[in-house]
Amino acid sequence: STAAVDRGHLRTTFHHNLFKNLVERAPRVRFGQVDVYNNHFVAGDDYAYSFGVGKESALVAEHNAFTLPDGVSAAKVLKKWSDAPVTAAHNQVNGRTVDLIAVHNAEIPGEILRPGAGWTPTLRTKVLPAKAVPAVVDHGAGAGRLR
Repeated sequence: STAAVDRGHLRTTFHHNLFKNLVERAPRVRFGQVDVYNNHFVAGDDYAYSFGVGKESALVAEHNAFTLPDGVSAAKVLKKWSDAPVTAAHNQVNGRTVDLIAVHNAEIPGEILRPGAGWTPTLRTKVLPAKAVPAVVDHGAGAGRLR
């Protein structure tokens, strides 16, 4: 949302989704607490970013898997729109565990992100390790595929 009236009201969880060929905003967070875990992000050639860190956001992004094209750096997964802390741990990019905040800060020094979203998600279902996410999500996500 783009309105400050949302302050203190937005609390959202995204889990076990396949995000394929999205360019950006998966999600773009403003004025809320967002938990993103156990998702598989498969980037296309015009990939810009996945997680948009926006005004007064509190994003927790853990145990996700990213499949990026050759030549696309893991530094692009996070995009800083405003100064807000983010938690990003136990994520994998192309099968390797990557500290998304550290690689972002090292490669994009003009957009330094602060670690530590300031809250801990409490409503998660079973959390899979990031290495298991592509196989589980790719075979179970999508309309009509619930079991």
